[in-house]
Amino acid sequence: MSQTVSKCPKLCSVLLISDETDLTVQQLKNGLKNVKTLIGGIYVFSTNFTNLSFLGGIKTLRSKYNGIDISMNENLVELGFKNLTSFTGGAFNVYGNDKLMRLGFPKLKNFTCATKDCYTHVMFSNYMDPKFCVTTKEMKTFMVNKKTSMSSFGKVCDIPKNSSNKKLCSVPTVGCEELIGNLTIGAKFDVKRIVCGDYNCAVFKNNNAALLKDLDSCWAIRSAITQDRFFIFTSSPIINDKMCEDLEPKTTTKKTGTTKKAAKKV
Repeated sequence: MSQTVSKCPKLCSVLLISDETDLTVQQLKNGLKNVKTLIGGIYVFSTNFTNLSFLGGIKTLRSKYNGIDISMNENLVELGFKNLTSFTGGAFNVYGNDKLMRLGFPKLKNFTCATKDCYTHVMFSNYMDPKFCVTTKEMKTFMVNKKTSMSSFGKVCDIPKNSSNKKLCSVPTVGCEELIGNLTIGAKFDVKRIVCGDYNCAVFKNNNAALLKDLDSCWAIRSAITQDRFFIFTSSPIINDKMCEDLEPKTTTKKTGTTKKAAKKV
């Protein structure tokens, strides 16, 4: 890596690092030590690196079509984005890293798409360490952008056993703002109001027939319970002891029409 790059605070380039890259982590770290803004993308795949600490100085990443893609690094245990605060791009993919247990984006606050008519695709694959999980803070950063398209992702980190944060819960309770786990809607579902205060309130009427009539697809149900700033992290809604997918109708309404119906329920 040239000395010119090591002096640049802003780099306009796509970083492509693979098993054919003949640089060590330390050499890459020295070369990128002054880069704070990257206009381009980051692709790291099939390396033997255990960490990507050379990315630790980057605070802002911007691109219209590129983004972050870190895949198939079998020894990777740490991504290294310790100072990334702003991401604007077309894709954010992390998958196939067998030993990775955390994303590790402690300062990420802004997560957006580059243009008004685009969506940022986010994917976390299951092909990682069984203990891999995404924190609620990280998930909220992704989900607050309504133009984020989520694919399959690992589980959300469990609530710490000694946590005193009443806004986090594994079972729907009054005052809970972040539900981690399955949302079960059945005959005994008696919590009408889950989220209030600075967040929007979510109200569920205990009438399953009406609910299923208006919310006639899993997509619509998920849309209804994750609107605006209300977040539910769930593998799949369960209705009357049946997984949501088992209740999918053979023909579904258009998403645009379903969204309007779903909005009336929340």
